[in-house]
Amino acid sequence: MKNKTMLWTSLAGLLPLVYGGLLYNELPARVATHFGLNGQANEYSGKLTAILLLPLLLLAADWIVYLSTKYGKRTRKQSPKFSNVMLWMFPVMANVLQITMFVEALGYDAPIIEIVSMLMGMIFIVLGNYLLKLTPNSMMGVRIPSTMKNPENWAKTNRLAGVMFVLSGIGLLIAGLTGFVWTLAPMIGFTISFVLIAIVPLVYSLTLKNTSKD
Repeated sequence: MKNKTMLWTSLAGLLPLVYGGLLYNELPARVATHFGLNGQANEYSGKLTAILLLPLLLLAADWIVYLSTKYGKRTRKQSPKFSNVMLWMFPVMANVLQITMFVEALGYDAPIIEIVSMLMGMIFIVLGNYLLKLTPNSMMGVRIPSTMKNPENWAKTNRLAGVMFVLSGIGLLIAGLTGFVWTLAPMIGFTISFVLIAIVPLVYSLTLKNTSKD
């Protein structure tokens, strides 16, 4: 089943190359490929690089996840549903981001940061629900020394991380929608999300570790 999923996600991940090729003659010589949190382009690439780079990078990431979940001693024991979610995450990102980038390159006003905010929000909500159930593994979850050495610390920290991912996802969805009328909203949303998903679980795990020594 996982092999079939990987086949379909690989094909979906390569779709941007198809419509990128179809639009090749319409695209400008230099295409904006990176945008600041204010939505303004701050990096440009040749159109061939713009067509190839992001889809191929995300396809490579997809294969890394696939090989890890298939052959990793611990990761292959995770929920198959979670593995499928991870495999589909990358082609969805590739298609949404490439379409948005091409729309902007063709001269239309694409709300890039708002779209990225809402996309990441939906991904975070889905991932958060599965983080609650992850067991220790070599690739996914809050993987720091204090969690990897203590199953109880792992379980508690990743349950909290799952909640933080869901809350961050909801916040990013709201920030993306609000961004259409208040441009600072996505920037604030990404900042708060970073604190919730990166800092809070880390501090919580270290606190558990120190408390258990008392």
